[in-house]
Amino acid sequence: MKFSAKETIQSESDGRGPVPTTTSRHQSPADVAMPGWGLTLIESHHAETFHMEMGRWPFHKVCWIPVGRGLLELTNGSVPIRRDDFLLLPSGTAHRFVDHPGEPLTLVIVCFTDGLIQKNASLSPVFGALRSSHPVGHPLRAANAYHESQIKDLFKLMLREQGGEETGYEAANQAAFTQLIVRMLRSCAREAIPTRAREQALEGAIQYMEENFYKPIALRQMADRCGVTSRRFTDLFKQRMGTTFVDYLNRKRVAYAGERIRETGNILYACYEAGFQDLGYFYRVYRRYTGHTPGDRTTPN
Repeated sequence: MKFSAKETIQSESDGRGPVPTTTSRHQSPADVAMPGWGLTLIESHHAETFHMEMGRWPFHKVCWIPVGRGLLELTNGSVPIRRDDFLLLPSGTAHRFVDHPGEPLTLVIVCFTDGLIQKNASLSPVFGALRSSHPVGHPLRAANAYHESQIKDLFKLMLREQGGEETGYEAANQAAFTQLIVRMLRSCAREAIPTRAREQALEGAIQYMEENFYKPIALRQMADRCGVTSRRFTDLFKQRMGTTFVDYLNRKRVAYAGERIRETGNILYACYEAGFQDLGYFYRVYRRYTGHTPGDRTTPN
């Protein structure tokens, strides 16, 4: 697949030297300065008058396309790419980006070395699984809007950390990068374009609540991630779970708090660990759902 000869493109990095992250549209290839710890991000805002030659890079890339559409050209053909696609380009993969006329691409690219992967014993097999489960260069598309939002937030977090360069930003970005690779492995479809229905996004929200009920979770936040209004999210949630958002969350927290009280005998600790922020409210909710107070079960089994 090709665009007409009159169409123009912009390159991203060619790896020859440093360039600051910028929001301006590049008029020449952006270079990558890879720090010694092996991870950096660039934003590549494509101008319509720029050309990218086919090239190979000595580091891996994970890309997010927040704007535009076009083609990813590989040695064995071209792959259409579009907004909110994610790409994994292992080191040494020959490629170039070609913009669709009138809709130039913007790319956020996480560049990282083999050394970064190899020195993290827990991350190495996860990255290996991601590579083996997805064809090189083919778009990775989140299974639903909720997971897509989670992945994009990790890219944004890493950009903010690198831009701010506050103390410890390198460690923060290594941690966020690990989350990114895990989330992409768990949440991205391999080849087929997944269903994008808003109802499907609800499944991701429910999964998040199952795994993170002890954290502050706002209904509006869940609705925004699913791409629906708070009222629509409330209706969808009740249809799916047979109860309200607040009721479901409180039941999860109370059940967990009860386990922690039996194990530790510490009511205040269990209250906060289960996600409640106020002890008085915890007592009221606990009694509502269990019929007795937390103090009735302070003796560990």
